[in-house]
Amino acid sequence: MYFEVPRCVTLIFVFCIQNVWSESRMRHYDAVRYAPMEGRMPPVNPTLGITREVQCYMLCLKDVTCAGFSYSKLLSFCMLMGEKATDDVIAISNQMPHFYHFTVKELVVSKNVLLPQGYRWHDDLDLALRFHIENHRTRDQALEVCTVEGGVFVTIDTNDKMITVLNLLNTNSKLMSGPDNFYVAPTNTTSTAPVGQCDVLNRSGDFQQVDCNTQLPFICEKSNI
Repeated sequence: MYFEVPRCVTLIFVFCIQNVWSESRMRHYDAVRYAPMEGRMPPVNPTLGITREVQCYMLCLKDVTCAGFSYSKLLSFCMLMGEKATDDVIAISNQMPHFYHFTVKELVVSKNVLLPQGYRWHDDLDLALRFHIENHRTRDQALEVCTVEGGVFVTIDTNDKMITVLNLLNTNSKLMSGPDNFYVAPTNTTSTAPVGQCDVLNRSGDFQQVDCNTQLPFICEKSNI
């Protein structure tokens, strides 16, 4: 089926083996129904009045913090998820068969690589970024999450990367509503942190140091693709 949406973006949805595929402005995404959590109601913080699955999908693609979404046509319910739908974040007490959950991944066509869930490709930087804002972690826990995903802490080592990251931190409503500090990797220009202190970046573009056991959001990058 073909849908015409604003700004001349053409979506192509193919429901085959519970997959959804979309091409938007030469960017390619894959949304896969996450069957283990189907029929389970997510934590209620939805956008209501979404009457079509494609609308919910487009909201996710526009939000750099979105790694998946939950949708119910019966309730016109759309909820963007920053992490994969699991027992940790999905209420299992209310069985509701009309709820469906999708994971969203971007395909970097030029490299023929499907990025891990939630990563967004930045062609000008030749890397992908992932903003983890829902499940705050200590510094070591956060680095482990990045590593498991095949990434590392983002290193703000160029002016272009700083501009991109700060623009996202200061324009995305979800990134703006949380803590001001994000775990990142140290650079040659950051001072050596005392023992027990770790580097963070705030929305003003300043590097600071906090106790490494502080639970904070964090930013991963994946460039080795």
